[in-house]
Amino acid sequence: MVYRMGGMRRNSGDHLVVYTDDEFDELSPAQREAWKGYTYKMTYEIVTPESAEDGDAEERGWVEEGSEPYDSLQAVLRATRDHNWLEWSDSNPDGVRSWLVSEGEQDYRSGADTSYSLWIERADRKPKSEEEIDYISEAFGISGFGRMRRNSMDEFTRGFLETALWSSTDNSDDSGGEPLDKNYSIDDIAPESVAGLSADCRRFQHENAADLKAAYEHGIRNSDAGDEFSAGHDFWLTRCGHGAGFWDGDYPEPQATRLTKASEKFGNVDLYIGDDGVIYASGYERALTSNRSRRRRK
Repeated sequence: MVYRMGGMRRNSGDHLVVYTDDEFDELSPAQREAWKGYTYKMTYEIVTPESAEDGDAEERGWVEEGSEPYDSLQAVLRATRDHNWLEWSDSNPDGVRSWLVSEGEQDYRSGADTSYSLWIERADRKPKSEEEIDYISEAFGISGFGRMRRNSMDEFTRGFLETALWSSTDNSDDSGGEPLDKNYSIDDIAPESVAGLSADCRRFQHENAADLKAAYEHGIRNSDAGDEFSAGHDFWLTRCGHGAGFWDGDYPEPQATRLTKASEKFGNVDLYIGDDGVIYASGYERALTSNRSRRRRK
């Protein structure tokens, strides 16, 4: 991972900002005494195949409940770069409430998926500035101020999520309203829902790799968008009980039957628009609130 450090202002608004180690070294004695640094908190969530069936996590807790202060923003980013930070919790992150969400890390032996959330804070409790948020985004390779990096999403998952929007409605009238994809995109789905649904896609592809490979090699009929995109499309339709899917004749047998049965085990999911205007997936909207202890990693 490449970190682009430097080239930023040391002052933002009416408070001091220290981006790099070199900038900290350049502070005067008085500035060093006044400077509080940055801290971070990190939580984890483990979802197993069994807990996913219940729409919950197997375990949640703290990786770091409150770090010691770091001298620069560069230093705290070094301390937290072990995970692939995917996006901000909000489409337009602010300096107080927003946190970073990681890509899920899957244990292919157990099927468990572990994801992380990261809060980076100024130790003086002042809100992070837009420049500080931009610096964090750039360092972790998060484009567009936390917008979902669809260019890095595999085609299966993209097909799954776009189909979820296309096949769901906003319930704006008695007939069901408009399809969600008319006014919304993947960027408008809550990060925790994207993370959970993406984990389902990874798990499905891993557990059914041989059947998917056989289907791709045979060729999927009517797959104008590409075989992997079409398979993600059919995973959503099949698991949610729509009138099409792996079983409708576009896939060879016995792969079609096995993929259908595997999809149905995941169960139905509904998309809905929350009071905050963000799209959530039922069962994938839980926040990480548990404070159960876990050994801290320094």
